[in-house]
Amino acid sequence: MKPNKESFDMIYRSAMGVKWNKEGSYLFYTKSVKWSLFQWYEQIIKAVISEYETLLTITDETIYENIDGETINLIKKQASPSC
Repeated sequence: MKPNKESFDMIYRSAMGVKWNKEGSYLFYTKSVKWSLFQWYEQIIKAVISEYETLLTITDETIYENIDGETINLIKKQASPSC
């Protein structure tokens, strides 16, 4: 995940398998656990909330790279408010 405004240099302190790439300004997972992309998406969200008390959000401008359509649909469904 690549936030457009913030950096999360200390995310490793959450001890949730999530790291920050300073050069590329994006969050990534360590692959030490065999989870689906959607499970890692949820883990990244939880790690940022835990360490920074910040909720990452999906917008109309969100760009998905190397993510299959089914995972994108799950992310959008999870991100949309419940009726």
